[in-house]
Amino acid sequence: YVPRSKKSDSNEKISTLGKIHDEINHLKSNTVDKLSKYTADSIAETKQTLSHLTQEWSSVKSIVDNIRSKMLTQNNQLEQVQNNYDSLKLTVDHKFKQVDHLNKNTQNLSY
Repeated sequence: YVPRSKKSDSNEKISTLGKIHDEINHLKSNTVDKLSKYTADSIAETKQTLSHLTQEWSSVKSIVDNIRSKMLTQNNQLEQVQNNYDSLKLTVDHKFKQVDHLNKNTQNLSY
């Protein structure tokens, strides 16, 4: 025989434990939902950032390639100018030698 008050006390404890158990399950479910949403949002944001950075990198790479191409063109032009200068210098030196030679011949003729 269990006195009435103890039975009622026991039922109340079982009811309270059931409520606590339900609350724990609700909190677990709510926490998992929030974490799932946060994780999904973070992944989406990371993908968007990565896509943006990829576009930026592509733009920077294009600019760098363009500069490199211009530098190569300028380098080729500078080489051509240097070659033209060297060629002209040889021609001028040769002309000076011819003038010197003509001067000597002229001096020899005057004597």
